[in-house]
Amino acid sequence: MYFWNTGSGPPGFWIDANEAIQFNTWTHIAATYDGASIALYVNGMQKSSMAIGWVNSSSGDLFIGKNTEEPAALNGNIREVRLWNIARTEEEISANYNEYISENEEGLIAYYK
Repeated sequence: MYFWNTGSGPPGFWIDANEAIQFNTWTHIAATYDGASIALYVNGMQKSSMAIGWVNSSSGDLFIGKNTEEPAALNGNIREVRLWNIARTEEEISANYNEYISENEEGLIAYYK
């Protein structure tokens, strides 16, 4: 997974799930940031984490499934996107990754489905 900063600060970084994502198989991918590190989850299980110390909170563009520097993009479909203003725990992600949730969940700031 690649995160790109369109504002000030370092331009971007990779975080890897350390396993192949299966083609033609529904897969849930989540990332959290707690103010010090980012964690990557696949199907409700944490696969990696990395200390980064920053996340740009500017009003710059958010790209999902595309790297702004290369023409390549996700070759697949995105069923839904959830954006939170809190770092979800592994337990919360694991319990809800395969479920539709209420649009009134605490901390949920955008829910596209």
